[in-house]
Amino acid sequence: MHPPRSDLTPIPEDGRAAVHGLDELLGSMIAADRPIDALATIRAVGDVLTARSPEAAQASIGGSGSWVAVGEALGVSKQAAHQRLGAKVREVRERLDAAEAAKHAKIAAKYAKGRAAVDEHDHPLVAEKLDKVRTKLDRAELKEHAKLAKKTAAVRSKLDRHLGPPDA
Repeated sequence: MHPPRSDLTPIPEDGRAAVHGLDELLGSMIAADRPIDALATIRAVGDVLTARSPEAAQASIGGSGSWVAVGEALGVSKQAAHQRLGAKVREVRERLDAAEAAKHAKIAAKYAKGRAAVDEHDHPLVAEKLDKVRTKLDRAELKEHAKLAKKTAAVRSKLDRHLGPPDA
């Protein structure tokens, strides 16, 4: 087995055993004149590692870890770790932004429908009452938008605390 680089964070015993087993398997495939099987196995392991790395980084950052610790574990700088694995964090923020925009649009559509119903009944004899209804609709809509913005800001703040600020 090729020993792990000494500049990396020590590998836990169960990880060391898995790496050793994989190295032995690949060595035996190559020795048995099965290099294509070894390469296919390497590719499959790479696919697993590619999928698990952002997941592990996000779990670390979401817990008590930091991008510095993630970088040290991977043997790279904090910036390199964030650049490589931060896409998952950005993805979470992008989903939040999209969900917020969709909810604002839904609120706007709901109140537009209400205003249209009021406008259908517009009549000079009840114009003052209809204006009051329009004003109430406007206030209620603003209140809903503000409530959603406040809720989303709280989620963004929590993301920043746990995952680091955007593009950190």
